[in-house]
Amino acid sequence: CANPISLFSFPQTISAWKPQLALFCGRVPLHMDLTTGEWVSDPRGVPSCPGNNDEILQHCRQMYPEMQITGVTEAAQPVTVTNWCQKQKPECKRRLHIVVPYLCLVNEFVSDALLVPDKCRFLHREQMDTCESYQHWHETARTACAAEDLDLHSYGMLLPCRPERFRGVEYVCCPNRNPQPIEPTRSHPVTELEPQDTDKG
Repeated sequence: CANPISLFSFPQTISAWKPQLALFCGRVPLHMDLTTGEWVSDPRGVPSCPGNNDEILQHCRQMYPEMQITGVTEAAQPVTVTNWCQKQKPECKRRLHIVVPYLCLVNEFVSDALLVPDKCRFLHREQMDTCESYQHWHETARTACAAEDLDLHSYGMLLPCRPERFRGVEYVCCPNRNPQPIEPTRSHPVTELEPQDTDKG
């Protein structure tokens, strides 16, 4: 695609300068240029689909060979990329692709700082006897929010225990944007008594 790749993001908590990948099925993978903060296409120009954690880790290491990448994890919030063309279809100026980037973890793990919008709640959950993937903790956070009729807004990993495995999650729950209508409470019908005539003596 001849057009430069543009990036718009939701209110982000991840640094624009962290090593990270944007992967979308059928598109050439992107990685963040740590000098300019712009998304750059994989120089091999081969469209692909996100693979398993090991494949994503290898891709991180290929894009950032000068860094000691030790793991990957999903970013806390999605980004929107424009002009992300398929190789055979250059006409994509107005196409938007929302994707959650993968952060390439360098040496020590530092969790994302999460923003807490108004009327939202910041929570965390840790299990020291558990060592699970970020997919597990994402589902844990989503389920916890849903149990309180809230939506998962953002999340981040805590306490890495092995490569790409963690012992906890911090997350932000927000009110549902489209709450279900509440059925009005129906009280028992009230029977009105007709006034009775009284004889006057």
